[in-house]
Amino acid sequence: MKLRSNSYYRGRIAFFRDAISVANKHSNTDAIAYLRNGVAITPEATNEKAISEFAKDESDSPLSFVELCSFSTWFAMHPLKVAGREATTTSRHFPVTIKGDKHDVIATLKNGIASATQKLQENLELLELEALAEIEMLELLKI
Repeated sequence: MKLRSNSYYRGRIAFFRDAISVANKHSNTDAIAYLRNGVAITPEATNEKAISEFAKDESDSPLSFVELCSFSTWFAMHPLKVAGREATTTSRHFPVTIKGDKHDVIATLKNGIASATQKLQENLELLELEALAEIEMLELLKI
């Protein structure tokens, strides 16, 4: 998974807003429904170069709640937390859905549990080292 900066995601949001304004000019309601949900239907519309052009003037400060909820930004930031794959539908109001089955859910949960377990193990090791350092300091003070 490629880690991206907050300015990239702000550029992505600007890209979708611009694409929606273009679609509005052409009265393309189907394209607007997809774009509103963070899905660019044509491959050239998802061009990384275009998004990076929008991103170059954006701030890298933390994203606001509104930005995280716009155009499926949170899902773009955390694709490993989605149990399944994104698919387009013919529904005008819900043009994007997640297709998956029991195996996708189990795999996603196992991945999350493994990640949490690894972080917990790292934290425990750090706490153990800190405790040993405190014991050593106390023993040095005794002498």
